[in-house]
Amino acid sequence: MKTRILSILFFVYSFCTAQNAISINDAHLSFSERWQQALSQMDGAGTIIYAIEKSNSQHHSSAEKLTIFNLLDLEEGQAKQYTFFVFKIDKQGELFKMTIADSHSRIEPENTVYWLGKVDMAPSLDHLISNFNKTKDKELRKDLVTAVGVHPGSKQSLEFLAGIIEKYPDSLAKEAVFWVGVQNMPEGVDVLLNTLNTNYSQDVKEKVVFALHLMDSDRATQELILLARKAPEKSIRKKALFWLGVQATENVGDLLEETAFQDPETELQKHAVFALSQLDPDRALPRLQKIAREHPNISIRKKAIFWIGQSDDDRAVDIITSLLK
Repeated sequence: MKTRILSILFFVYSFCTAQNAISINDAHLSFSERWQQALSQMDGAGTIIYAIEKSNSQHHSSAEKLTIFNLLDLEEGQAKQYTFFVFKIDKQGELFKMTIADSHSRIEPENTVYWLGKVDMAPSLDHLISNFNKTKDKELRKDLVTAVGVHPGSKQSLEFLAGIIEKYPDSLAKEAVFWVGVQNMPEGVDVLLNTLNTNYSQDVKEKVVFALHLMDSDRATQELILLARKAPEKSIRKKALFWLGVQATENVGDLLEETAFQDPETELQKHAVFALSQLDPDRALPRLQKIAREHPNISIRKKAIFWIGQSDDDRAVDIITSLLK
């Protein structure tokens, strides 16, 4: 009985909450007109939600109450195609918090919700960038950079992210660098390389290496290889070696073996051995065996033997046995 009463109470609460979602989803109104209409209808603070089309097919399977598609009374299949932007507005009509959600994100609004419907990318970006320029709140600025970043393939978003990298402190620049990588635009490689040449923060530079790894681009991979070989900072070369190992491109084995034998820094030689161990066994084990047999530095040979021993491949035991003979 107690469980049944709680279920009824939960349903009533969910129903009442859903009743607070006011739709201003009128295709004849521009985005800014819908936004202003929502602000004008607010009696005190409120929440405004709109959506853009997703760029991928990531879906969730749960169907709990108080999720966005239930709250907004949307058809679930359609809602899965959207990325939702949830804006918290204070009593003065100012934005004080925003989050990004998908159709199954839980939401428990404390006040009236205004649903503006699907919005095209350009007005959405204009709105987000305008709010970024108006606020001084660090967390809100970071959330707005993220929100711009999830707008894929847009010259406007890339230019904004490049401007953030150039003008703002490390935390914002790192966030922008990440989203340049995720957006995977050809012009983004130039933005990232320019950041390496002009930004003096080591954290930001290391984030650039990670962002290059995220990009599905032959040019980005070639730039990673160049960084692994020629970057003046040891930490950048180390990061490039690591992400090349994770990326496991066709020619990365040659680079890692070359680094293990020829790099003047012992630390980078050891890191190249580790990166080799992350490749598939067919590519990793023969190279590790060669290093274990032939490397002139005993500490590097020991590293190679250690990583051979960590392999689950059946050949690892035979290789170690042969090395002990």
